[in-house]
Amino acid sequence: MDENEFRRMMGRDPKLAEDPEEAEARKERLESGEPTLGDIFSDEGFDVVEANMEERKGMVLEHFGLNDAPEHEAETGPDYGDYYDMLSKEQRKEYDKAHSTYLKRRFPTRDLEGGADSLIAFAATNPPEVLRRHTWRLQRGLNEPMFGAELPKRKRNTIRNYQAALILQLCDGCDDELTEQTMASGAEVSRHVRQADPWDRSQFQADISDPVYVYFFRYGDMFIEREKWGSLFGDDRFPYAPPKTCHRCGFSELDEWREAFGERD
Repeated sequence: MDENEFRRMMGRDPKLAEDPEEAEARKERLESGEPTLGDIFSDEGFDVVEANMEERKGMVLEHFGLNDAPEHEAETGPDYGDYYDMLSKEQRKEYDKAHSTYLKRRFPTRDLEGGADSLIAFAATNPPEVLRRHTWRLQRGLNEPMFGAELPKRKRNTIRNYQAALILQLCDGCDDELTEQTMASGAEVSRHVRQADPWDRSQFQADISDPVYVYFFRYGDMFIEREKWGSLFGDDRFPYAPPKTCHRCGFSELDEWREAFGERD
């Protein structure tokens, strides 16, 4: 059964054959790095964009002589996939509950020293009722977290672009310091604005209940108007793009990457 037969079976219109010229034009736009949204969400769009990103990242890392970061190491660890496949339906249900509880309380889910033992390994090698009881007691303060209460190390610092009278680059640390300094000065500052008109400065509020992430702070004698949004895919960030340096403290993405992952031999 081909795709159109399936669509007809489901009561949908057959998919129209694409004009060969348009298909070729889309391919050229994708390969040039200037695709439209329609190009990106086409059948092959994501694959081409991801391949282009990886190619650019390889060129940037090679230029600076840097190693690449281990793939998915921060998110999963070497044992995650194997243990997840071992989970029964009931074990997986209890693991998801336990994992959510650990994240909400910012407890580490693995041994921060060795890294081998982890919450998912415990879930896969114990009956589900064991983890269920541990989670129940942990939620009520009757159990200690398995891997200590030490908070995970802060994620790597990143540099973002902000728009004022000019475009400047500030790292996360300077962002926090400038916001605190501006608030301490008595200026009306908020990371949130009302939905009605997010660019009307008279509507800025100190209440953080409105989840609209538009904000400003003072940099020198200027107010930062907003964060300059980046690429949908993050390919404007190092190492998919050249490294940036914080204009305030001099923190460099290049130095941090070199310290974290080392240089090539």
